[in-house]
Amino acid sequence: MYLSELRKAQVSASNNNGKCIIAASHDGVSTGFDWEYFSRLHVGATAWFLFAEMGYNPYWNSFNSDNGLVQVEAMGLKSPYAVGDTVQIDLVEITPPRSERVDLWEAIELSTGEFLFKTPSPPMSFSLTQQAVKTSIENTETTHRLLYFVVPEGISGHYTLYTAYVQQGENPVKNSSSIRSNLVILPITLENR
Repeated sequence: MYLSELRKAQVSASNNNGKCIIAASHDGVSTGFDWEYFSRLHVGATAWFLFAEMGYNPYWNSFNSDNGLVQVEAMGLKSPYAVGDTVQIDLVEITPPRSERVDLWEAIELSTGEFLFKTPSPPMSFSLTQQAVKTSIENTETTHRLLYFVVPEGISGHYTLYTAYVQQGENPVKNSSSIRSNLVILPITLENR
């Protein structure tokens, strides 16, 4: 019930942008602590909305298995990696089988804040274009190779890998409610040593 009201507010509240959540339904809402909330987009309200959408409890770093989302986990991360090391990371479903087909989205955030999205082909290719790396995944396919490469010289730095199942044909960047699994966030460090 509450999530459906927040989804409505996301697209119909005054000052909405269709993506974020406003702090209050009108200006001047008292917090009781000598400050007020206003009808403006709010990072905190949006973050809590996304946590609720994903069934995530940030205090316990855990997910509610009753939230209807498939729980996935990354396996194989051994960061930091040095030149010549092999990076091999897989995504594995850890809850009972899902009933619907989904798309798999994977993006890497660079140290500049830019996002590169993994493309379907050729293997290990990335693009600035928002896209799924795999589409219409059968419910029997429950393990996916996210990354597999040998670290070359010259690409040292700190990266963040994001991956999730998404409702078939949807773009999670434009529609966060289309996410069908927990969002896996992996910090990866590549070193030139």
